Amino acid sequence: MRIHKTWPCVRCPSCDRLASIPAEPGDNNAPRPGDVSVCFHCAARLVFTDNLSIRVMTVPEYEALTPWMRDTIDLLAAAARVRARAEV
Repeated sequence: MRIHKTWPCVRCPSCDRLASIPAEPGDNNAPRPGDVSVCFHCAARLVFTDNLSIRVMTVPEYEALTPWMRDTIDLLAAAARVRARAEV
């Protein structure tokens, strides 16, 4: 499992804003099913599905992450919230 910021031409299921990532399908950096992400617009914790769409992460999925992954996701979510406040 890897952490990604976003994915091209996908809308966040939480805020419906477009997400993007500097990776193309087939790239070594491209997301894979089960990888996690954070929406930088609304700070939603996200999971890539089998067809590489994104959905909101469930509480059990979050709790199943390693402590390092939870800390990283939490840090990215906090940065997204700060960014959102700065845009207001």
